Amino acid sequence: MAIGYYRQVRAAWILCLVGCYRPSGEAPCTVACTTVCPSHLQCRGGWCVESSDQTCPFDSGLVDPDGIVPHDASSNTLCDPPTGLGLESGLEMGEWASARIAPDRYAVKFNFELDMQNNLIGVVRGTSGDVIGGNPSFVRLFGDEAGNTQYRAPRLAPSGLELYVRIEMLATGGTRIGRSVRTATTDLWTTPIPIAINTVLSSGVLPSPPTTTTPRHMVIMNGVQTMIEIREASLGSWHVERTQAIASFSTAMSETVAFLGEAHLTEDGRRLVFRGQITSQPVGAFYVERASLDDAFTGSATRLPTMGSVSQPFFTSDCKYMLYTRESEGFVYRVVYQ
Repeated sequence: MAIGYYRQVRAAWILCLVGCYRPSGEAPCTVACTTVCPSHLQCRGGWCVESSDQTCPFDSGLVDPDGIVPHDASSNTLCDPPTGLGLESGLEMGEWASARIAPDRYAVKFNFELDMQNNLIGVVRGTSGDVIGGNPSFVRLFGDEAGNTQYRAPRLAPSGLELYVRIEMLATGGTRIGRSVRTATTDLWTTPIPIAINTVLSSGVLPSPPTTTTPRHMVIMNGVQTMIEIREASLGSWHVERTQAIASFSTAMSETVAFLGEAHLTEDGRRLVFRGQITSQPVGAFYVERASLDDAFTGSATRLPTMGSVSQPFFTSDCKYMLYTRESEGFVYRVVYQ
């Protein structure tokens, strides 16, 4: 990125931080700004940028509010995953938990609940409380719209201010991946809006959190053993990077790990975490690594240690924490690795 452009956007961010004014008729910034952008700028992905700029997503790595130059994922050293069991405890009823583990933290999960008419519906809930050291209350963010739209499998972006979710459009048919953004320091989320992807998605697709690389990447499980990796072309528009059919991976001990999906990329995009199983062993969380974002995942699979059988694993990029669902209990568990 050119230095002049970086300074320009950086200056816009500082202006937003100290307080944007509200010219009439301009859309509010929903991520970084407390009100709106100045009249000569537009809010895109929560950043005030010139209208000629295509996109500047909050956690795309294009701009760092702490002034840190965005990293190149291919040159980073990955943290060492745990080899022994961590401290494990139940968190909350639900599934599909993902979290931002930071001072400005947030976490989301999914529940099936009864509505006022005793219909079973899907509900996305969130909290800014500490999901690692406590058991905070999760407030309702949004839920199924009767006969119209269903929301499933929410996945929180590393910023804690954006999530991606599967949208089942009952009225018109079809499945989409939707994006919702949060107003900072609140539990206020926008209604998920479908993103554009230049491929056809099957029913039951599962999104993952996006990376913090430039451009951002995401994986989508499109069927039982087909994984699509997409990259962000502009805000709300993603292009297919590769499609990878995965039936299994091998371990360093030449064991076969059946690939059961529910996969996500860690923030740098170089580690794929997924649900898998070695024959006659409990279902677990596994990971494979790659040298750069240009590569498919073909390496050796390694198990992440847990006490229970794993569904929907979420492993943090610092290798310190994991959230996963124990289906037999209907509970989300947290793991703190030493």
